[in-house]
Amino acid sequence: MGDFLEMQELAGLRERVGRRINELQAVIDKLPLYDLVPDGPPDAPVTIGGATWGRPLATPAPVINVYGTVGTLNTGEVLGSIHSHVSAVTGSLSADAFRDAIEQLAKLIARDDELGDDRRKEALDSIDLIAEEAGRPAEKRRLGAVRAVLAALPGMLALSGHALEAWDKYGPSIQTHLDQLVK
Repeated sequence: MGDFLEMQELAGLRERVGRRINELQAVIDKLPLYDLVPDGPPDAPVTIGGATWGRPLATPAPVINVYGTVGTLNTGEVLGSIHSHVSAVTGSLSADAFRDAIEQLAKLIARDDELGDDRRKEALDSIDLIAEEAGRPAEKRRLGAVRAVLAALPGMLALSGHALEAWDKYGPSIQTHLDQLVK
């Protein structure tokens, strides 16, 4: 019975540590960058668990280095998926404009730090769904899902001026091609 309670306590501690690491990562993601150079010698690196934090010996500006895996968004996989889906969209001038618009919008969103990882992943997954459905045969397309995602996408991007500008630039080409698919 004692071993079971110790295991439960250990599991609870692990969960709390994981939550704390996520909270700290959120703080790190929100830290502003300053143009000031830190004074004095660098602090010795601090190792907690498998992660090490510290400042390099010489930096032109403050830099926060996080060594170890804390949790990051891998946009390369989603961008590859989007590219493979849009390559199946062919057959018209609007298809060419659609492919270019989807890929450019996805690239801009993948690089936009203003959105944060969760919002960026949600937006890229939405773009992937649009690209996937546009490449399907007409009888297999889920147009209701595409319409819902298209309606929600500007709201997802509203937290970032850059992402919203990209939507204003590429959204009409995407919408035009998808409107033609319905006809």
